[in-house]
Amino acid sequence: METKIKEIFKKIFSAEVTSIKKLSGGISFCTYKVVTETGKAYVFRYGENYENTGGRYIDIGQTFRREKFFFDTISNKLVLCVPHIYIVDDSHELFDYTFEIYDYIEGCSLEELTSDVNDEVYYKIGKIIASINKIKLPDDGFTEESWSSVFSKRLNERLKPLVRDNLINQDEVKQICSYYNCFKFTEDRFFLHLDVRKGNIIYKDGIIGLIDAENAEFGDPLFELARIDVYNEMKESFYKGYMDEMGIKDINRESIQYCGYALEALAFLTNVFIHEIDAEKEIVEDMKNRTIKMKDKILSAIS
Repeated sequence: METKIKEIFKKIFSAEVTSIKKLSGGISFCTYKVVTETGKAYVFRYGENYENTGGRYIDIGQTFRREKFFFDTISNKLVLCVPHIYIVDDSHELFDYTFEIYDYIEGCSLEELTSDVNDEVYYKIGKIIASINKIKLPDDGFTEESWSSVFSKRLNERLKPLVRDNLINQDEVKQICSYYNCFKFTEDRFFLHLDVRKGNIIYKDGIIGLIDAENAEFGDPLFELARIDVYNEMKESFYKGYMDEMGIKDINRESIQYCGYALEALAFLTNVFIHEIDAEKEIVEDMKNRTIKMKDKILSAIS
């Protein structure tokens, strides 16, 4: 594999590779840090198409192109340290897998930092994420499908596998999905990272960076917040920064709209913990219980 990566870098950048190190990456990807003779560090990531637990076919080339569109747009509109993606290649002419190459962002993730990061940094991160969530998708943007359609399909996709795990039954899935399929969502589409957690926020010498946008979507900013809440890694100062940038006084976590977003996020992580990664039993049980609790809350509200 390393020999092949060296050949690809020689072909694309006309530079010899001096070091290759495998990194921890996404569930569906293999990720390497690659340094060339110029001293420049890159990330080389590859994967192949697959069907997820909900039955949706995932096109890795489309995933990588969406990530590139997300970061390219952000870098043009905001002063923020994000990776520049040089190439997304799913031609299989240079490599047997779909791959992308992008800048390696120097620094440590908040997850890696041994000392506690102060509230001021989290406040700034909150403002950054809000700034991203204020970027509106242009009419000729990456997708033509409505947000209502995207979310309704995604919710059904997340809930279906949980039937097998006895966390929800078919009638409940039908009732919940039918409700949100008819729900009047705002159709304005905004940029959503959808993986805002400590592992994807880089910090060095006062500079904040954001990486790993393969989950990027274009929709309702409240969906971003629901996903962040489910991860439960941000300090209160993050939310203060977010609300200040958005110009809002509070976040309505009791609304049926928020609850639907939270259920999708909880179901997503529950599927990951049960079927895709080796998580500790206590974490899996907690996620299951949170999913059931949110499901019951929605059913009570819409019955």
